[in-house]
Amino acid sequence: MTEQHRVPKAASLPNGAGVMVEHSQPASGIDELRSLTSSLVRQHGGVVVRNAGIDVTEFYALVESISPGIKRGVGDEEQNLHLHGELYYLPAKLDLLWFYCVVPPHDRGQTILCDGVAVARQLKASTRFFFEATPLEYKFDSPRRVWAELFGDLPIEQAAATANATMGAVCDELGDGAEFSCEPVSNDVLRGIFRRCALVTTRWGREPAFVNSMLLALGLTAANTNGYSLNTDIPSHVLDDVDATTARLTSEIEWQAGDFAVLDNSRMMHGRRTFTGERDIRAVNGVLPAREQ
Repeated sequence: MTEQHRVPKAASLPNGAGVMVEHSQPASGIDELRSLTSSLVRQHGGVVVRNAGIDVTEFYALVESISPGIKRGVGDEEQNLHLHGELYYLPAKLDLLWFYCVVPPHDRGQTILCDGVAVARQLKASTRFFFEATPLEYKFDSPRRVWAELFGDLPIEQAAATANATMGAVCDELGDGAEFSCEPVSNDVLRGIFRRCALVTTRWGREPAFVNSMLLALGLTAANTNGYSLNTDIPSHVLDDVDATTARLTSEIEWQAGDFAVLDNSRMMHGRRTFTGERDIRAVNGVLPAREQ
C-alpha cells in the first residue's frame, strides 16, 4: 500500500473536540503511530486512533516512546464524571493523558472530550472576567498514611515544610497563578490549599484555555465521594454559562476494542458518561521529556 493509504487523514469529532484517525489496515509500526499522534495532538489537542492493530502492550510501548508516565486503570464506578483536566486540583506535572480500550462498555460509558481553547473563546466576557480575577481554590486533607508515602515518616511540621518547598517548585513550573500552601491541622493530618487560574495557557500555541477541575470537584463534593473540595464560590450565572458552553462543545468517544486516545492536558478536558456492565479502559499519565516541552 502507498503511504497515503497506510496513514489516513484525521476527521474532526462531533462538536470539534479533537480528531479521529481510522486506519483501513493496521499501522506499519510504533514509529508511524508516534509520528502521527505527536503531530496531531499538537494541532488539535486530542486524537482518537482506531484500527491501528496494536494491543495494550504495544500501546504502552508507544506511550513510553513519547511521554513516559504512570500506568493506571480508570475508575470502575458507573456514575457520570464531569469534565475536568487531569489532576488540576493538585500541583502536578502531567502533559499527555492516554487511554486504551480493552473492553468497551456495553451501554453508554462514552469518554467525553471538550476543547478548552474553544470554551475560552465562547464564554461570555463577564464569565471570563470572573475567572481571570478569581483563582480556583481546592482544599484537601491528607492523613499520615498518604503524605508519608511522599515525604517519608517525618515529624508533621517537617513534612509540611517539605511539601511547601516541593509543591512550590512545581507551581513555579506550572505557571497560570499556581500557588500551594500546606499546614498541619491535627497530629496526623496535613491540609493542602492549591490555587490556580481556571484559564490556563496551552503548551502548544500558547492560547488561553478553560481547563480545570471545577465541574468535577463540584459534582464529587455534592456526592461526598472525594478527598478534596472546591473552596471558591462560583456565581450561578457563571456556572450556567460554563455548563451551556461546555455542553455545546462536548464530543463523545464511542469506544471500540483496540481504540486509543491521547489528550493534551493543557488544552483538553475529559469526563465519562454513566454506564452499566463491564468497561476496561487503561490510562497513562504521561510527562514529556524536557526537549519536547
